[in-house]
Amino acid sequence: MEAPRTESGTQAVLREDVIESAVRFLMDPKVNSSTLAKKVSFLESKGLTNAEIEDALARAKNTPHASESNTTGTSATTGPGYGYAQAMRPPAPARPALDWKDFFIAAVVAGGLGYGLILMVKKYVGPLLMARDDVKRLEEEKKQQTEQNELTRKQLQMLSESTTRILDTMAE
Repeated sequence: MEAPRTESGTQAVLREDVIESAVRFLMDPKVNSSTLAKKVSFLESKGLTNAEIEDALARAKNTPHASESNTTGTSATTGPGYGYAQAMRPPAPARPALDWKDFFIAAVVAGGLGYGLILMVKKYVGPLLMARDDVKRLEEEKKQQTEQNELTRKQLQMLSESTTRILDTMAE
C-alpha cells in the first residue's frame, strides 16, 4: 500500500527533478570548461540550495561522462536518447552579401585577364600559326627580288653601253 503523499513528499520529488536537471547541466561539455564558482552561482540563481548543489556536484562527479561510458563500441555521434553525447559541428558562417563593388571588381579582373590572354595569343600563338605561310611568302619574295636584280643588271648593262657609245663619239 502506498502512503499518501504529503506536501513535503511532493516537494522532494520536484527537487529531485531539479537536481537531475542540475546534473545534466554540469555534465554538459560546454559547461565543463567553466570554473566551479560560475557553475555554483548559476545553480544558485536557479533557486537550488547549497545542499542540492553539493548533491548535484557529487552526482555529476560520480556519473561517467558520455565518452567514458561508450564501451559498447557504438560511436559517440549516436542520436539523443541513448545517453551518448552527440558531436555537433558549429554552423557554417553565413555568406556575405555581394554588392555592386564586388561585381565591378570581378568584371575588371575578368576583363584584364581576357585582354591579357588575347595579347598573348596574338604575340605568341599567332606567329606560330602564320609560320606555315612564311615559307610561301619567302619564296615569292625571293622570286620578286631575283626579277628585280635581273632588271637592275639589264639597266646597268644598257647604261654601260650608252656610256661607251658617248665616249666613243666624243673621242672622234
